[in-house]
Amino acid sequence: ACWGVKLMQDNYVGDIGDYGKYGLLRNVSAAGLQLAVNWYRVIPTLPGKHNQEDGKFTSYLDKPEIYRHYDPELFDCLAGIVHRQKRSIAEIETSGILTASFFSDALIPASRSHWHQAALLGTIGADIVFLDPDNGLESARMHQHRSAKEKHTTWQEVKDYYDRGQSVILYQHRPQRIKRKC
Repeated sequence: ACWGVKLMQDNYVGDIGDYGKYGLLRNVSAAGLQLAVNWYRVIPTLPGKHNQEDGKFTSYLDKPEIYRHYDPELFDCLAGIVHRQKRSIAEIETSGILTASFFSDALIPASRSHWHQAALLGTIGADIVFLDPDNGLESARMHQHRSAKEKHTTWQEVKDYYDRGQSVILYQHRPQRIKRKC
């Protein structure tokens, strides 16, 4: 339980990135592999406050003639969730659109090691573990200073899944960099 707070990942549910991620995961499951999803759920530091840009990339849902044919069932599911304004990870989990086990506990920075141990327990038996942190893998500098934030997965966390024989799929947005004039 997350105390009724709408989590950051809920703001993104149904955006174009989800259509691609979930399409990939549906193919993993269709290949007969056991899938587990660790959402890396984060409680916002300021509940109710989020970037207005979060999850705004849903206009693809208004163009079914272009996008729906890639995965009609997934497209229709995400369109329904977005248009009903029911955007939440819980909606994805209960929709049946992904054949997976889910680890949905909120990551609390002060107890990250306990959270990670619970995540490992919650994903036992999966062939593939999908990690979905908001900001991807920690940078080399974060790793060196052990300063990864809750919106990142750590190299060690990825390694722990790998060391027990599981494959890992890690979702990582392309970095956004501002070009500097020299």
